[in-house]
Amino acid sequence: MLKKIVFICLTLCFHVKQAAQDNYYPLIIIGGGVAGYSSAIYAGNARIPTVVFVGPRAGGQLAVAGIVENMPGVLPQYGYSIIEQLENQARTFGATLVYDTITSIAEYKQPGARFILTTQEGIEYYADAVVIATGSAPRTLGVPGESDFWGKGVSTCAICDCTLTQDRDVVIVGGGDAAIEEALQLAPYAKTITLLLRSNSFRASPRMQEKLLSFNHISYRYDVEVEEICGQDRMTGVKIYDKVTDSHEFLPAQGLFLAIGQIPQTDFIKDMVQCDKYGYISLIDRQETSVKGIFAAGDVTDNRYRQAIVASGDAAKAALDAIAFLRGIE
Repeated sequence: MLKKIVFICLTLCFHVKQAAQDNYYPLIIIGGGVAGYSSAIYAGNARIPTVVFVGPRAGGQLAVAGIVENMPGVLPQYGYSIIEQLENQARTFGATLVYDTITSIAEYKQPGARFILTTQEGIEYYADAVVIATGSAPRTLGVPGESDFWGKGVSTCAICDCTLTQDRDVVIVGGGDAAIEEALQLAPYAKTITLLLRSNSFRASPRMQEKLLSFNHISYRYDVEVEEICGQDRMTGVKIYDKVTDSHEFLPAQGLFLAIGQIPQTDFIKDMVQCDKYGYISLIDRQETSVKGIFAAGDVTDNRYRQAIVASGDAAKAALDAIAFLRGIE
């Protein structure tokens, strides 16, 4: 009975604030990917009025992935299909989706809300709690064919797409630990694996390099750059430039994996919340950032795992932390 009374009081409080302040929501979620929608589902389940700002990359990286086979409880299907289901589920739980981008957040100095958020279109929204789920974007080559064959041979996730490389020739662009980790993940599947390094040496640790020695079908090329990704319906190879021999050649391959880093999407918030040296949001207490009332989840906080299932779990925690925070607001 007591819980019911508290819930009714909270709901009335939210409605009073909304009436007093246009575009007020107790909780605002920034990011329309796995993490954003997962947070919205949990917030909606708690009957917290919530808006999700989808942003410029609707669906995040999962939306442009190929067939996803490793998400527990989800049969193999394209990433965009999973995103559509999450979006529909978030709507079912009452989330309002706004196809605009938040460009700034500031503390609100007047009664009625804790934060003021401004969109790219110049519209102001108000909230008492915020979940940042803007993710990260892979560093890309910017060469012809890259966008054409994204999800059709070009990938940034060996764990996600390793089974698609069965008995195929693949290349990996990068020379750091991440590139070797991708190679080791692909090793049981691919026919051949060629690492393409833009410099004359690996950046990976000696320990990681040693792990390649036991695989006869893994090789590497130094001082080469990818000039173009070629194909028709799917990728069939890459044109590369050898800086040492000053020559161009075509390298047959049915898959290309980028391992040249990620860019966390934190430009709009990094001057407000604490971030690490790479730009990822630092978590201070569970999913809460250095600013009380601002929470974060997904790839925007994660420079290691970068998996949809991890992002979803952390987003559920962020929503639960935000709900607890809202229920404690005076």
